[in-house]
Amino acid sequence: MEKKELAVGDSTRVKLIFNTGHYSSQVRKSARIMCNAAGIVPRLNIAADVKRDMDSVDVYRALPTLVDLDTERPENQKDPWNYQVTLKNVSDEDLEFSVVSMPHHYVHIDFPSGLKLGPGDEKTFKVEFEPGIADELFTESFTLEASDAKHTRTTIPLVKSRRWGPAPLSSL
Repeated sequence: MEKKELAVGDSTRVKLIFNTGHYSSQVRKSARIMCNAAGIVPRLNIAADVKRDMDSVDVYRALPTLVDLDTERPENQKDPWNYQVTLKNVSDEDLEFSVVSMPHHYVHIDFPSGLKLGPGDEKTFKVEFEPGIADELFTESFTLEASDAKHTRTTIPLVKSRRWGPAPLSSL
């Protein structure tokens, strides 16, 4: 939560992570935020159709399916690090795409607002990481949504699980 204390009528962002790693097919989960407010605290219900790989999504493809900062270190740490993500419409209809969620720290997604792709069309866009990310560990993601009848969404994880710097000296 961004704020721990809220006044009556106030609001805050709550980050809820639903890790689909061990699931496939239809999944239902729920979460409730416990608080001292009077009345019933509503439950957030999540329903998802988890696909094990992008080839099983018949609307569009986003590649890569994971951006891992630990796999390739940029040569110049003073500049933002750029990763390319390609979005391809594999349906037989025109689709409009939008970013429905993205991280707020260290990441800029160069995604054109209202991107439209016809059948078979593809577009590459940049995911840029600021230099300060070198000292941070994180697991974030961004989510794209298509304008098809199901509003198909794809979430692409952004991961950095180890610190960069000089290798530790081994003891003799």
